[in-house]
Amino acid sequence: MKEVLKIALFTIGILSIVSCSDDDIAKNQEPSVPSIALPADKAKDVAKEITLKWNASTDPEKGDVKYDLYFGTKEELTDEDIKAKDQAKTEYTLFLQGHVTYYWKVIAKDDAGNNAESKVNSFTTENSAPNKAVVSFPEDKAADVEKTLTFKWAASTDADRDEMKYFLYLAKQAEFTDADLTGDGLETNEFKVENLEGHTQYFWKVVTKDSEGASSESDVYSFTTQNTLPGQVKAVAPVNEATDVAKVVKLQWTASVDEDKDVVKYNLYLAEKNTFTQEDVVGKELEVTEFEIKDLKAHTWYFWKVVALDSEGASVASEVYSFSTINAAPSKPVVKEVVQEVTEDKLSVVVKWTASEDADKDAVTYDLFITKNDKFVDSDLVRSGLDATELEVTTLNPSTDYKLKIVGKDNYGGVAESDVFSFTSKEYVKPAPKNIFTDSRDGHVYKTVVINGKTWLAENFAYIPYVINDDNPKKRCSVIGVNINDGVEAAKAHENFTKYGVLYSWDILEDVVPDGWHVATEEEWQALEKLSGMTDDEINIDKTYRGSTAAKFKAKTEWAVPGTDELGLNILPAGSWKDGFPMGSDYKFGERAYFWTSTSTSYFAKMRAFDNEKKGIYRKSLSKTSRYSIRLVKDSE
Repeated sequence: MKEVLKIALFTIGILSIVSCSDDDIAKNQEPSVPSIALPADKAKDVAKEITLKWNASTDPEKGDVKYDLYFGTKEELTDEDIKAKDQAKTEYTLFLQGHVTYYWKVIAKDDAGNNAESKVNSFTTENSAPNKAVVSFPEDKAADVEKTLTFKWAASTDADRDEMKYFLYLAKQAEFTDADLTGDGLETNEFKVENLEGHTQYFWKVVTKDSEGASSESDVYSFTTQNTLPGQVKAVAPVNEATDVAKVVKLQWTASVDEDKDVVKYNLYLAEKNTFTQEDVVGKELEVTEFEIKDLKAHTWYFWKVVALDSEGASVASEVYSFSTINAAPSKPVVKEVVQEVTEDKLSVVVKWTASEDADKDAVTYDLFITKNDKFVDSDLVRSGLDATELEVTTLNPSTDYKLKIVGKDNYGGVAESDVFSFTSKEYVKPAPKNIFTDSRDGHVYKTVVINGKTWLAENFAYIPYVINDDNPKKRCSVIGVNINDGVEAAKAHENFTKYGVLYSWDILEDVVPDGWHVATEEEWQALEKLSGMTDDEINIDKTYRGSTAAKFKAKTEWAVPGTDELGLNILPAGSWKDGFPMGSDYKFGERAYFWTSTSTSYFAKMRAFDNEKKGIYRKSLSKTSRYSIRLVKDSE
């Protein structure tokens, strides 16, 4: 009966309820409890792509068994956790999150609605490691990297979305130890490192760890730091711009400090200019901070610098320093003798001394000082800059105690003085001077000059017997700048009297000319003019400036265009007193010179004039009332 019932249910797929007696039908039994096959209960590190498997249930009635799969993250599973229902298979594939504990069970159900439930199993999925970091700075195998830099890398990603931290390892070798951990537990993908060693190869990597402890390592990267320049040195001795430095000198400087601890050597440059070439290297790759220089020139400016070079080829030059070497003073000159000679017109003293020697081979000149006391002052300098080692002195007084010294000088300030030498000048009677005339009437002394065999006064005549003759008012004389009414003494006291002489009216000449002399004649003036180079045609011309030889008569001073005074007359622009109405006045002082000749007619006399800007000599016959200078000529003997 039971077999007939089963066949009927299978055939039509309909569960029929047939009334029968207890004896005819037995009670339906539950399927067996399914058992978990995979993963094992409480398994760990289970792959996130997992196929859950369980052993099949058996049904006592040999009916079909289906399964409901419950799956969740809580141990108490509810209908909301049904992952698969009425499944015939005994496995189910899932894609899960990492490092999560899951709970699951299987309920087996037969056709009659009976079921059997497995116990709840659990397992924990494996944790996914974050992906490895990729470096962005510095690039792999980068060179000349700064010693302070910020390491940068692309952020890692984590499939499980776990929090991540970074661990930066930095070492001088490609294999790392715990001691090489430089950045610990970093939450950003960059890290600044300072004070790396220079020109050094470094290796580095980044380890990424997630919050579950999974980690990944980046590739190992390398870079080389730049070389730090050695420190600039400074001069120690001699100090900059030192003077009087010995010609053998030890140059010294501070040591260069190299941050990379490289070996530093020094190149020393020395020249007589403040720019250098390789030829100026006097010390190369020195390992000490001093260097002795010998045989320097004296009194010479030298320039020097030190270039510090490290073992990696980096170099730094110091500032340029300078010093000047000492100048050796010349040796002391020694006075050898003082030779005196007395002639009829002078005392001659010849001072002789030894030459100074100069260690620097400099030229030496000499200054001669002579004094009457124990001290030498600037005014006692007789002659300076002498190249010779003797000098004749003709300005000393006779019978006088003198002291002298010789000062040797080179061109660079070196000085050496002789010992003081004492002597007494010889006695002599000074003869009366030549080329002078003394007017016995007033003692006035005049210089004279001999021209073409004739003796002329070399200055204007200056005798004043009166200013106005009471018996003849035409007879007058005056001095430029002095009122004629002030009298003789006022005229003589004025400075123009000594320098420019006296201005005379023509009529007074006969009263002032001393015996043995006469006022230069027209012919005598013409003889001088011809001697000066004036032509015969020019000599007799009147009322104009004739020729071009006036400079030979004029003094070398006072004129706007100085004369040459080749004739020795030393004519100065003394001006004149010009007659006029109702009175006369000083005229052309400082601009012209006027002279009477002794050649005249009843009312007029010949004259000569010289002008500041004229090259010729003026000649004319003028009224005798004007006042001019005169030049005397000695009478023929």
